Amino acid sequence: MKLIIAALAVLILAGCESNMNIEQTKKELMTVDRAFCQYAIENGRRAAFEKFMADSAVIYRPGQEPFAGHDAIMTLYPPDAPGKLTWDPYFAEASGSGDLGYTLGKYEFSYIGEDDKKQVATGHYVTIWKRQPDGSWKYVFDTGT
Repeated sequence: MKLIIAALAVLILAGCESNMNIEQTKKELMTVDRAFCQYAIENGRRAAFEKFMADSAVIYRPGQEPFAGHDAIMTLYPPDAPGKLTWDPYFAEASGSGDLGYTLGKYEFSYIGEDDKKQVATGHYVTIWKRQPDGSWKYVFDTGT
């Protein structure tokens, strides 16, 4: 009987540890997504999308073919691209293994239009993140509407 109670206790504690790990991973994803945005503000979109990109990254943009891999993604962000992009995640989910997850959030892109007036486009995005061998998180997929 004592053995059964001990086994149940181990299973319950293991389940709690797993849930705690998932919650910690969700926090990590929110943190890395916010760091991604902050890096973009401080260093530009091009530098941020390059720094946080996994080797196998893909970006979807409405009405366009997917941009797969470093060189294709960099065409989206020329060094002199005008405008300011900011975003903020409001939700994260993580796999039980802790190596994959996603964030959902809102973004704002502001720029000066042809009429010399500030234009603002807003929307929602999803970014899928994969933990790298060094423990860091890199995006493997990004899209917005």
